[in-house]
Amino acid sequence: MEVPSPTPLLKEITSVPIYIATLIESIINVINIFACIYLIIKLRKTRLMHVNLKTMLISISVTLILFNFFRFVKSLGYFILQSDDVITNYQIHFYNRFCVMNRFFYDATVNVLSFTMLGLILERAAATCFARVYEQTNSSCLAQTIVVFQWVCGIFAAISFLLVDQFEKDYWNSTTVLVTCSFVYTRPEVVLTLFSSSVILFCAFTAFSIFLYFFNRKKFQRSTNKKLTMRYQYKENVTTLTFLVPMFTVFGISNIISTALIVYMFVHITQQGVSDALVDNLWKIEKAYNATVSVYTIFFVFICSKLHHPLWASVMKDFKKVCRSDDKNFTQEKPSSLRLAGKNSRLVEGTTEGDVYFKTLRETWS
Repeated sequence: MEVPSPTPLLKEITSVPIYIATLIESIINVINIFACIYLIIKLRKTRLMHVNLKTMLISISVTLILFNFFRFVKSLGYFILQSDDVITNYQIHFYNRFCVMNRFFYDATVNVLSFTMLGLILERAAATCFARVYEQTNSSCLAQTIVVFQWVCGIFAAISFLLVDQFEKDYWNSTTVLVTCSFVYTRPEVVLTLFSSSVILFCAFTAFSIFLYFFNRKKFQRSTNKKLTMRYQYKENVTTLTFLVPMFTVFGISNIISTALIVYMFVHITQQGVSDALVDNLWKIEKAYNATVSVYTIFFVFICSKLHHPLWASVMKDFKKVCRSDDKNFTQEKPSSLRLAGKNSRLVEGTTEGDVYFKTLRETWS
């Protein structure tokens, strides 16, 4: 009976800084999961948002939940690898397959996230070009079809990349503990090309989203004599692009950082070749570029909640409820009102989003 190969001696991976960094990321992952779940609840309840946009934002939230969950699972695998039980109990096959499956879900969620981000830009472009009739296409079936297509493309790409490696490396049946099964070590040129292309693409799309924001704001200001549906659509475009532009910008910055780290890895991999010692030396870099999406999740939740006024009003209402829950002398108060900036920067108040919407319309026509 063949004895499985032991885990190689790794210094950097088992160092205290890496251990602490992994622990911190795990905590961030857990917080992100609950934050995204809360955001989904708020998104499902808000009405001042087109169903296509809302569905894709919920899809991104679900994607980030899965990403953070499997990053957390990956961290658990890292802690397991520190134990000699992986070797003494001959659980190498289990750990390696755990690594492969975790890579699949990581790749799939990153792919879906990228496709959905691009879909958001195209959705707002369509809302701008067809402002006269876009609000009438408020079909959940169309929105769900778009999201399903994005998920199918993301999963298909992840499976394709994984099968290419499996045919050559046979990770699934390896008798050596896989320190990593990342695509960057087997196809560094492909990963670098993908990330470099994404940087160029998202920089262009971010600039396009900024153009859409100013275009819609200009159209809204000049649409006094236009139909009410067109004025509403331009106003909705301005409101949503107010938080979409920062969201795209931060995502683009995240891609730029990841690409810079991958360039560093690419240079060392092509010069030295892949070995356990190289993987050990580049572990900090690999962990950093993988963790960028974990950090981005924080900004995503904050930007969506803070810069979309109806969502922020709802979040603050929940916060006040939590603060008052510990008050023994709490008495029933009238419902909190939503406050949005209307025409001429005047505040418009209402007990619900619908009240705010109709008061804003009355103000517009007064």
